[in-house]
Amino acid sequence: MPFRIMQRIESSIEASCRRYAKTQGALFLKISMLKGYPDRLMLHKGRYTWLEFKTTEGRLSDLQELRIHELQSLGARVIIIRSVTQFKEQF
Repeated sequence: MPFRIMQRIESSIEASCRRYAKTQGALFLKISMLKGYPDRLMLHKGRYTWLEFKTTEGRLSDLQELRIHELQSLGARVIIIRSVTQFKEQF
């Protein structure tokens, strides 16, 4: 799948998840200035969750894998979201 189409699909998944999370009282923070870190940081009911949005075919870069491993080793919750349905199930 071409990169542009994958980006659009990821953006669509992210927007839908953000709208759903907002209805549940969650706060989404965009973390774009930190290279390799997940796309969003979500706060809901006192719990922080890092979220990385990918299409079903999307792959993590080596740097993303490293950052996710670092976060998890510090006890952070990190989820790779590939669909709105998956997000709602993990919410």
